[in-house]
Amino acid sequence: MILIDNTKQILQDIKYFGGTISLKDDNLKLSFPDDFSNPDLLERIKINKSSLINFLVNESHIKPTLKQTGFRATSGQKGLWVLSQFEEGAKAYHITTVFDLIGELNPIFLEKSFQILMDRHEVLRTTFYSDEEGELYQQIHEKGELNLAFSYFEEYNFSKQEELLNKHENAIFDLGKDSLFRCILIKGEGENNILGLTLHHIICDGWSVGILIKELLHIYDQLSKEEDVVLPELKIQYKDYACWQTNRVSKMELSQYYWKDKLSGELPMLDLLGYQTRPPVKTYVGNRVLLSIDKLKVEKWKEICNKNSATLFMGLLTGLNAVLSRYTSQQDFIIGTATAGRIHQDVINQIGFYVNTLPIRAKVTSESSFLDLLSEVRETTLEAFEHQEYPFNAILEDIDIRRDASRSPLFDCMLVLQNNEKISIESKGLKVIQRDNVSKTSKYDISFVFTENKDGELNLELEYNADLYQQDFMKQLGTHYINLMNGMVVNENIPICSLEYLSVQEKHQLLVEFNKTEVDYPKDKTFINLINEQV
Repeated sequence: MILIDNTKQILQDIKYFGGTISLKDDNLKLSFPDDFSNPDLLERIKINKSSLINFLVNESHIKPTLKQTGFRATSGQKGLWVLSQFEEGAKAYHITTVFDLIGELNPIFLEKSFQILMDRHEVLRTTFYSDEEGELYQQIHEKGELNLAFSYFEEYNFSKQEELLNKHENAIFDLGKDSLFRCILIKGEGENNILGLTLHHIICDGWSVGILIKELLHIYDQLSKEEDVVLPELKIQYKDYACWQTNRVSKMELSQYYWKDKLSGELPMLDLLGYQTRPPVKTYVGNRVLLSIDKLKVEKWKEICNKNSATLFMGLLTGLNAVLSRYTSQQDFIIGTATAGRIHQDVINQIGFYVNTLPIRAKVTSESSFLDLLSEVRETTLEAFEHQEYPFNAILEDIDIRRDASRSPLFDCMLVLQNNEKISIESKGLKVIQRDNVSKTSKYDISFVFTENKDGELNLELEYNADLYQQDFMKQLGTHYINLMNGMVVNENIPICSLEYLSVQEKHQLLVEFNKTEVDYPKDKTFINLINEQV
């Protein structure tokens, strides 16, 4: 999932419009044709300036590391290792993707295709161990040393298919000895097949799944034609990136200082009351509420953001700070978001765990209008992106945050704006369609996940911890968020605290129904008689 943009997409868009981009004295140099006019692209370049500079600076390739027994894990992997040691968190960081494969399929060729993928990407045959000092290492197994976890079933009953998929998804990985990549193929009726992939997040991210499935289909197609399997050479592996990143982070004093300063003082803790007491140890039982924002409203949201040199993401984040402020009366918030983390050209087509998390802090005062808050969120987001390469786990270590076993470190609420990235491919008579995510886990208390579809609508998926919140409450929160956003964009200078977000029905219930206090009493009895009868 990607926060605002990724460098590869921006570079592709610059090329599409006939432009060029380069570095001159550590500054970006842009050139476009005379008839070029695309303010949105220019704004995206401005917002992602730091990422683009890093990308161009790092065009010198990441160098392969010398062969050794173990390789140090990345900062992000260390964080996931710790979380996975707890029973509740053990399966919360599984990435499961299910595909419908429609067409004639050879399961033997498919299994062989997965084996070739496993041989090609070292990270798919990696396990983890810690030394006596607690340092985490990656152990790369030789080809054929770690068995491919591939299961094949013939099952035509829908409920039994779902049972097999659930069992496949929820089986807990042993990070020290298991293959952290497993596959299940279920043959249904006719040419209908179901493919389930489950990987532990410690070796992959959402971007990686797209790379994996495209390479898989390419390999399968060549095997089906009895051709030699030919793929572009991988000049580096994930372990090489891990070594490169460790060395790079050790020199990022400016980013380290920024995050320590931004997260100094008393850190806010979201006080959004649930329907029951928070369990003493964090749980990951999740559920979802789906809402939709129509195209006209989205266009208005974008218009007010563009007019104030902000992106849609910044506007959405402003809205989330605002609605949380109205619900809790708090003024200081930290909301997390995700970035692709692939700042170097050498890792664009690599499988691995590259995604990073940014904690974005903003303050809402009693006098803050939408424009006031949007301005602060915009500035804070731009600053955060300037330092997005610094690993989240390193931030936690630097600020020495007090850990609370009942909640996530630093923030409980996440916001992500992503493209509609569902995979749908037709390759040589085989149609591959990615199913919607139906996972019943939630990594955070609440996650606002926005997806802009091809019709210009904005889908909001509210993922929440079902041990804390009820579905009706989450639906109400999402609806109030949308109502407040609609109110703010047409009353951008009015204090947020004075804007309405209740529906007409809710206002009627609050002002009329809840105030019906009249009670009919028997006219032939005194007040004392009634009390005595009650006693």
